[in-house]
Amino acid sequence: MDVDDAQNDNYVGNSSSSTLVEKKPDKHALPWVEKYRPSSLDELIAHDDIRNILRQLISTKKLPHLLFYGPPGTGKKPSKYAFLL
Repeated sequence: MDVDDAQNDNYVGNSSSSTLVEKKPDKHALPWVEKYRPSSLDELIAHDDIRNILRQLISTKKLPHLLFYGPPGTGKKPSKYAFLL
């Protein structure tokens, strides 16, 4: 089997085509957590001082090593995603 013959389900088109278009994930097929994940710091529900610190780091363009800690379900992962997006 050739690499060119392999089928990739993430793309529309065939391997011989020069234009491959990436399929967008179906909004209805996403898990609830991914569907409603905050996409910016403004959408993040957190303590104001934490959001202000993250905004200050973005505005000064300085990114030190950060350690997000806490029990499960306190918003560590959404905070990181909102910070990076």
